[in-house]
Amino acid sequence: DGIVGTGHIKESLSLAGAMRKAGIQPDLWCTDAAPAYFFKAYPGLRRIRSLSPAALSSWARRVKNEGASGLLVDVRDLRRKQSLALSAAGLPVTVIDEMGGKSIVADLIVNPLNAPRRHRYPGSHARMLLGPGFLPMDPGYAKLAGRRAAPKGPLRSILVTLGGVDRSGATLRVARLLGGWRPWVKKRLILGPGFRFHSKLRTTIEDFPRQNFSVKISLQSLAPLMVDSDLIMTVGGNSLCEAACLGAPALVAYEEPHEREQGQAFEAGGFGRCLGRGSRLGRKK
Repeated sequence: DGIVGTGHIKESLSLAGAMRKAGIQPDLWCTDAAPAYFFKAYPGLRRIRSLSPAALSSWARRVKNEGASGLLVDVRDLRRKQSLALSAAGLPVTVIDEMGGKSIVADLIVNPLNAPRRHRYPGSHARMLLGPGFLPMDPGYAKLAGRRAAPKGPLRSILVTLGGVDRSGATLRVARLLGGWRPWVKKRLILGPGFRFHSKLRTTIEDFPRQNFSVKISLQSLAPLMVDSDLIMTVGGNSLCEAACLGAPALVAYEEPHEREQGQAFEAGGFGRCLGRGSRLGRKK
């Protein structure tokens, strides 16, 4: 149902990889609301029935009894009652959050959003790590950073990645806009595992048979495609930070308010351009 943002799952998987390299064995859990793709791609992923306070409290006690020494939670918008349920087990709690503006009971809060207004946690006494420098990122981006050559001549390729879910179906609108634009430009549409408009997108692309479209689904990493693209269109979440890491020019077609704030903050800092809400692209004002 899109409640679980797939970017949060990818963050957790990146952190798990870093932990293993440091000699720490992580135990990965995810709710049944996550796309089935992740449970197939990562057989060790365990299931928690929901993110309700009761379910989280039961989970925290269970993993403590199984020998866990700490809890790291990365979900879309953790609330105070949920954090209280987690802390009741008596284990150190780390929360990765990007919404802000709420009180969370935790030992450490990590907010990687590039939007200072979102960095406030009234009443929270946790240690805080704030800003995109603390984004859990696939190490593939760091490996490719600095290797992207500046494009010469006209635009050759554009990569469109509007989130793992794309709740509003903005990819359909972007495909229609690109369908009548520069047939020689490669138009790569990247769909996440939570995308639900496959048949509509296929019909849209079929209306423009000579427009150089390609579609890829549920990629492990976007780094190789990003480094090979002249322009990135993103929803303004983690992929905007990834584009910045690679130095790939970006356009932001946001979906949520916090993504708008991050897109505007990057633009104010000299990187990217915020176009507006993705679901409204191309509409007459």
